[in-house]
Amino acid sequence: MFPEIEADAKAFVVQGCSQKSGEFKALDLAHFIDETYYELTGIKKEIGDDLIRSERSCRLDLRRWGAKFESNSQRSYFEGHERDDVVKHRHEFIKYFLTHKDFYYTITDGETPMWNFPTQNPHRILICKQKNPKF
Repeated sequence: MFPEIEADAKAFVVQGCSQKSGEFKALDLAHFIDETYYELTGIKKEIGDDLIRSERSCRLDLRRWGAKFESNSQRSYFEGHERDDVVKHRHEFIKYFLTHKDFYYTITDGETPMWNFPTQNPHRILICKQKNPKF
């Protein structure tokens, strides 16, 4: 019924998805469509009114427009960390902990994580790792 809203919504999606943060959600699109609709029609939105287009419908629109829902593997923390010296240091850092793993408490992966206790005199340090590291 409102082709201008659809065109604006597509432009909004392209702009939102082109950001490196990977934070764009179907709910963002639903709010954008809601605001655009009320601006275009001049109708005042009442408190408690539902969104003009639900999040679920917006997700379907995104799929129809060719969007794919995948995990964002380009996390901003790692961008720019591909330099040879940084990669070398990261490998040395991880290698150190892997060769000294008997000194640290660790936790297993999986549905029911379990603590592994150190077999040597323990060192106290907390390290969290990415679930599926790529290096």
